[in-house]
Amino acid sequence: LPVYIYRQGSAMLHGAEVEMSAAIHHRGAGELLLRLASDLVRGSLSDGGPLPAIPPLRAGMELRWNDAHWNAGISAFRYGNQRCVAANELTTSSYLMIDADFSFEKPLSKGHVDWFIRASNLADTEARRHTSPLKEYVPLPGRSVSAGMRWQF
Repeated sequence: LPVYIYRQGSAMLHGAEVEMSAAIHHRGAGELLLRLASDLVRGSLSDGGPLPAIPPLRAGMELRWNDAHWNAGISAFRYGNQRCVAANELTTSSYLMIDADFSFEKPLSKGHVDWFIRASNLADTEARRHTSPLKEYVPLPGRSVSAGMRWQF
């Protein structure tokens, strides 16, 4: 594995983050929420060179249904490519990450039980997170589904 020496230097960072959430439908005790989000950061050293491990542009949306006991959602976020890289750093390609989840909460006399199912990377995209020091060696996990139960008392 490569060995790095990190040195502090003067840098300039700038960026923006925008998020909007709105309830777009109500039915009984439940509501359907829409969330739109995007963020971007750029950074450079005082000599004009790029900083390492700067995340690319990210933009996406999430739809979520919430009521007294049920919760379900699906999200899709696009991560842009990162071509402005520091020395000894590789570029990363863009990718789309689609995730979904479903849960049910059952109140008990003491506490509650949560049943859940989560699905990640539904498109089974090969994705490499630019901020990860392992991005050249290991991509993010492919499609996965997990289920479980949590009892809080």
